[in-house]
Amino acid sequence: MNPKEGMTKEKKNNAGVKVAGREIEKQKCNKKVTHASIAASIEELGKHRLEEELNHIKKEEGVVEAKNDAARLESSDICPLCDRETKSSFHATVSCPQAVNLRRAMRSHWQLPDESLFKYTGPNWLLLLLDQCSNAERDLTKLLLWKTWSVHNNITHQAGPTSTQEAVFALCSMQATLSGILSGEEGVTGKGKASCWPSDKRKEAKSGVLVQGKQAAWEPPPPGWIKVNVDGSFVQHTGEAGIGVIARDSTGKVVLSAWHVLFNCQDAIEAEAQACLEGFQLAAQWTHEPVIVESYSSRVLQAMQNTEDRSAISFVVRESKDQARMLTDWRVAKVKRECNSVAHELAHLARRNTHSAVWLGRTLACVIDQVQSDCNPSI
Repeated sequence: MNPKEGMTKEKKNNAGVKVAGREIEKQKCNKKVTHASIAASIEELGKHRLEEELNHIKKEEGVVEAKNDAARLESSDICPLCDRETKSSFHATVSCPQAVNLRRAMRSHWQLPDESLFKYTGPNWLLLLLDQCSNAERDLTKLLLWKTWSVHNNITHQAGPTSTQEAVFALCSMQATLSGILSGEEGVTGKGKASCWPSDKRKEAKSGVLVQGKQAAWEPPPPGWIKVNVDGSFVQHTGEAGIGVIARDSTGKVVLSAWHVLFNCQDAIEAEAQACLEGFQLAAQWTHEPVIVESYSSRVLQAMQNTEDRSAISFVVRESKDQARMLTDWRVAKVKRECNSVAHELAHLARRNTHSAVWLGRTLACVIDQVQSDCNPSI
């Protein structure tokens, strides 16, 4: 072989090696670039995916948190308005600051019961509150409590008027409208809804015309008889009890009146039974005429008419019958509560003042107007 040809082949081989080396390096660089790009892409994609997952998790957590908040609000027993006391009908209409503010504002327009009467005395707090009000105060109090409840719901559910000023205006307008209807300035057509009447001035609509209804009143006994009205008062929450008795002749003249506080009374039925016993005892002691004893309690009257009674008040009923046998004649009769107002007031007086007394031929000044009204129901 020619030396020159050998050198030429060697150079070619070296050149080929160099070229091959450069190609390999180039391929390696391309591979590095490709791997780096892929890694960067994967990293970027991972970050983006992670952000999406984090956002999704946050959204889910937010929904769950919102649901938990709503659930906490729904399950909470605390009033959402004041965040102080447990939700109840008494709190919403009486003790909530919103209710107190409305009641305070209405006192400048209406004659309402004393603030001390607006207190929780047990499940029957509303009945006890209304029972201590005059007829005018009772109707205004019912209107006020209804409007207070309405405003409370409007605030809670964010619907309807919510301001105290608007509530005051609405109540005054409503009371003026009712007064106009009662005085005959407004009428009803007999269609649609008619207004409710105050408890002491009931009317009935006939053929679209309002006429003054006859209010139930005390009825005098037949001549020669004495009518004894009895009533018991009992407060479950405190156990306080009292009874009232008023006896009148056929002319409406007071024969005697009595009020007596009861201790260790078990329930309202026992209070009514004790009132019946007191009526018979006083009648047997101070009258000589036949007697009619009127009571609001059907349970007690039924026991007095039965030949045998085995109830919890049986011992009181037996003693009442023993006292009744001392009379020339006797009867018992059911009476409506509004016809028994004098005995009712005397029973409350005994319970509230923890006092007992018997007056012959007269009664207390606080009920004398009711006695005269019973004898003259048109007044």
